[in-house]
Amino acid sequence: MTQISYLVIILVVCLSANCNFLESISAKNSLRFLITPTAANTSILGSAANYAVLAGSTTTNAGITKVTGSVGVSPSTSIAGTQITIVDGETHAGDANSLAAQADLTTAYNSLANMTGATDMTGKELGGLTLVPGTYKFTTECALSNGILTLDAKGDSTAKWVFQIGTTLITGVNSQVIMANSGLALNAYWQVGSSATFKDSTIMKGNIIAYSSIAFGNLSTLEGRALARSGAVIMLSNTIDASSVGTTTSGTTTGGTTSGGTTTGGTTTGGTTTGGTTTTSSNFITCKWIITFVFVLAMLIV
Repeated sequence: MTQISYLVIILVVCLSANCNFLESISAKNSLRFLITPTAANTSILGSAANYAVLAGSTTTNAGITKVTGSVGVSPSTSIAGTQITIVDGETHAGDANSLAAQADLTTAYNSLANMTGATDMTGKELGGLTLVPGTYKFTTECALSNGILTLDAKGDSTAKWVFQIGTTLITGVNSQVIMANSGLALNAYWQVGSSATFKDSTIMKGNIIAYSSIAFGNLSTLEGRALARSGAVIMLSNTIDASSVGTTTSGTTTGGTTSGGTTTGGTTTGGTTTGGTTTTSSNFITCKWIITFVFVLAMLIV
């Protein structure tokens, strides 16, 4: 063998070792939560703030759904459904992490439910209203049947809204919650006494903290978190974003743009797919193609 052949083979070995090292580092990093909850969210939700979707019994999905933040379930271990792209998050099914998050969620639920000084809104339709920061109480159900609910922060980006709902939270088709005047979606908390149902194409904002279940209609979106204590979180071609990114334009806060994961037919690149296939990073694929090319070249030289 020539000196060049030896050098090429050594190069192949070094490249292979480098790729394996990078993959091992990536695997270790993927174990960490990637979204960064706000201090305000963590003070109320504890470790549950790391989750975009957290259920007690199961999570299900039909269609193509994108979740920014982690997905978990406890005490059950059932995370079902295909074609869920998880960006900046991971999955926890009945492990110590999701168990601790459920414990913190229970604490948050009770704390929000016991807040005093609320404005009684029982029987009022939310559509068409503009609400300033504060605590609002519905002794029975709460409805956003049609139209738009505006949450107006009055220029205070730390402003908070708490909705104490005795039974159900239900939205109508195409209903919306919008943020105005520096309001941030993640500063809204919906404490729901039983279940929350968001019908098709609802645009929802805030942290949904339901005693039982949360169900999303087709193409409905949530800028916030879907956290169910005992029941399921049911998804249907939705976008759920728990990242703390937000921009204010013309007095209305809209969710920021998050990159890092695309799903096609249950396959995720740069994210994590539940019930589908996770592909390796394109950097690792390129690295391995280079190794293959150099190895073939070495064999030809030999």
